[in-house]
Amino acid sequence: MIIIKKFIDVLKNFLLIGSYLIYTIFAFIPILIFNLDMNNLPDSTKHLLTVFSGILYMIIIIIIYRKSLKKELKEFKDKGLSLINRNIRYYLIGLIVMMFSNIFISIMINRGAAVNEQIVQEELHKAPLYMIYSACIFAPFIEEILFRKTLRNVFPTNIVFIIMSGLLFGYIHTLANATSPTELLYIIPYGAVGSMFALMYVKEENIFVPILFHAFHNTILVIMSLLLH
Repeated sequence: MIIIKKFIDVLKNFLLIGSYLIYTIFAFIPILIFNLDMNNLPDSTKHLLTVFSGILYMIIIIIIYRKSLKKELKEFKDKGLSLINRNIRYYLIGLIVMMFSNIFISIMINRGAAVNEQIVQEELHKAPLYMIYSACIFAPFIEEILFRKTLRNVFPTNIVFIIMSGLLFGYIHTLANATSPTELLYIIPYGAVGSMFALMYVKEENIFVPILFHAFHNTILVIMSLLLH
């Protein structure tokens, strides 16, 4: 019975993580209510529908984890500065590994940035407000909840959790837009940062620490991209 219960718990957590791939189905709620024609919708309306889906998804995730989130948010408010100071080094380590591995992979396969990164850059300049919401608010919150807090329930052993969290985080950022097997090499740079976020969660047991660093990381990249172009 204990093994069955454990299996069910693991399955529930993996299904929750997998929901990240299909959360946009919530967009069909206003589509059905207002009888919208998907084929003739402008991009701005499609972005609004995605934002609607994201907000509804975040509300559901918050409800699921409301007790622990409330507790961790209170702790973060009380000890936020010390929590940040203790984990800056982990973020810098992940950032350095990400930068150098990106350069090495780009040279090795003779191409520029990962396809996922190229798509993000294109969308950022087409719809900056939407991408600011997506990259700086939605992604840091949802991805840290799923790939850190939820995955921690699956892998209680620290080292296994850190490795698997990084690998799955990297995989999810390369899988959808991979155009060749070599594109999966970009799991390494994405996974490096993801592993450091996981390490922060192991050290502090407060999800708002990696959420903050993740949001900071994405916000800096967005600002740099907008300024350079």
